[in-house]
Formats: sequence, C-alpha cells, structure tokens
Amino acid sequence: MKELGDYDYRLLLCRNEIALLEEMNFFEKVNKNERVLKRIHEINYGMLEEFDRVCRLHKVQYFLNYGSCLGAIRHKGFIPWDNDVDVCMTRENYEKLFPWRDDFNKIYRFVSPDELGKKKYYDCVPRLHYKKAYILMDEEACRYYENQNNRIDLDMFMIDKTYDTWKGKFQRFELALLYGLMNAYRHNSLFYDYSGLMKAANYVLSLIGRGIPLDWLKKRTDRVAKRFNNDSEAPYYFISNCALCKLKLLFPAEIFDKAIDVPFEDLSVMIPVGYDEFLRLIFGDYMKYPAEAERVPHWGRILISPDRFVFEEAE
Repeated sequence: MKELGDYDYRLLLCRNEIALLEEMNFFEKVNKNERVLKRIHEINYGMLEEFDRVCRLHKVQYFLNYGSCLGAIRHKGFIPWDNDVDVCMTRENYEKLFPWRDDFNKIYRFVSPDELGKKKYYDCVPRLHYKKAYILMDEEACRYYENQNNRIDLDMFMIDKTYDTWKGKFQRFELALLYGLMNAYRHNSLFYDYSGLMKAANYVLSLIGRGIPLDWLKKRTDRVAKRFNNDSEAPYYFISNCALCKLKLLFPAEIFDKAIDVPFEDLSVMIPVGYDEFLRLIFGDYMKYPAEAERVPHWGRILISPDRFVFEEAE
C-alpha cells in the first residue's frame, strides 16, 4: 500500500473494529520532504559541530558563509529549506587547519581538491564529507569523480585579499581564465547550464587547457589567489575558490577583523564581526524572507528532490 504514495491511510478505515490501526506508524501520513530535510539538517549539524570542535582545538578561525551565516542571524540555526553548510576562512587559517585533517571523527572525511589526482578537476573547494549518505546523480560522473561529487558535505571557501583597482581586477580576471582552463579536466555533465558567450568561452578555454598540466594550473591558481595576502594595504577580501560570478563580490577587509560567537541551534559558532555588511553585500535585505516558491532545497544550481538522498546507518 505504501508504494501507492504518501497517503493518510486512515481515510481507508471504514469500521470501528479496525480503528486501532490508527495508532500504528504505518498508517501515519508521510511528508517525505520534511523527513529527508530533517535528516539532512541532523547530518549538517553533526558536521558543523565537529568542524567547530577541531577548529577551536587547533585555534583555527573560520566564519559561517552564505546561507549558513544568514541562518545564524535570521533563524538562529538552519534556514528551514536549506540543505548544506558553508564556511569561509583566510588562506592562512586553512593552511593551519590542513595538517589536522585526520583529527575529524571517522564518520567524516576531509577531502582536498588535490585528492582526485592530476587528471580530474571538480572544483577548488575543500570539503568535509559525511560518509554514510549519498545523492543519486549522474552515475558516469560519480565514477569519474570517485563519488566525491555526490555527498552531503561542509564546503570550505577561501577568502583572499584584493584591490578594487586595475591590479585587483586583473587578479580576478586571471583567476577566471585559470578556472576556465581547468574545465578541460571536468566531467561534461557539469556544463548543463552554460549558454551563449559562457559556452563559447568555456569551449575555447577547455581546448587550450588540455595542453596544460592540471597540477600546474592549480598551483598557478593558488599563487594568483594569494597575490595580495601579505599586502597590508589591500583593502578588500574576495571569495577566491567559489563560482565565477562570486569573484566580483568584494568585502571590506574590516568585516573579517575578528570572529564573534553566535548561537546556531544548540551550538556556538563563528561569524565575521562585520556580518551585517557581509550579508547585505551577498543578499541585500537579508532579513526579508524570499517568496514561497523560492524556499526550496538545492545543490548549487540544481534543485534536489528528496528521492535522490540515500541514507545508510552509521557504524
């Protein structure tokens, strides 16, 4: 009967003699969306709690990023329809954390962008993966990426220094070119929404990129991103390892002068001291709720159905 759909089976009861069946869980109405999202939030909570523990243990400063930071301020926890966790940190703090990557609970796996080797490129975002769940996605792409592209994870974004003058613009333009060249090593399923000029530019850069070793491109990307990190005069930070469209977002350096603790569900987590300006630059009027139709879970630019998630029992 359950295979027929998420019905309230009490509607099928027609005799008082079987009313006792109303007490059985089998006959409760199932809201799959809410149930799956609740499970994802539980996993995300565990990852954030563990990430915060390891960072505080080793005196690594991080900041909640994007929707996670918004959730901390507007909801005191997860945005109800969100399904991931984002943090950001300075390059210096990431390099401080990296040697302690094996300190995380074994239910999680710290994955750096270099783990795919010299012939495969997904992106430049380090992640903390939850091992006991996965998302049903393009099987060929999952094989190509060794199942590193279909996990529930905590994303770590780098904030690096820059300028709003020609030298900062050239830095970010060079980064955009390097990301385009690295696309030569990406699985073709990741270009589903490219169109127009973006599609043409990616095609040309991908052709050129095939003739350049991936590890050279990655090392060059890191050097370009870090170009102004030791420059005390550089007035801005930018998120250097995110989507191309985010490269143009500049954050006054004082936003990240220090981390402050705020409540997040039952945790205490770090956000930038200048969180108000940070969130306004990303979301605008961030305390205003989006339209009802926009309150949907997604994975990057992909809408995610609850049927795509597979949960395994933790050991």
